[in-house]
Amino acid sequence: MDVSEAWAALGEDPEIVMAELMVHPDVPSRIKAAEAALVRAERIGKALLSIHHPDRNPGDQAAVGRFRRVINALEAIRYHTAELKKRASETPEDKKGPIIAIR
Repeated sequence: MDVSEAWAALGEDPEIVMAELMVHPDVPSRIKAAEAALVRAERIGKALLSIHHPDRNPGDQAAVGRFRRVINALEAIRYHTAELKKRASETPEDKKGPIIAIR
């Protein structure tokens, strides 16, 4: 499952989520935005997992499928965020964009 499908599985518009990530001008701020999006995905996912849990829906095979789809979506978003962080750590410092000093 790619990250767009994952956000759609969580009931979010993937285009809006990806646009929110790409609006940031530098890599560090994109990473922070991706981490915030991951937290949001996990919050949504937790609620959906509770709703679709097989123990709450005994005998409902569709609920099992929805439960598995939410789990796969969360794994895809976690993987995407981890890959973004990995690629950022491999990027030379001079290519990461401006650093903002807070005093």
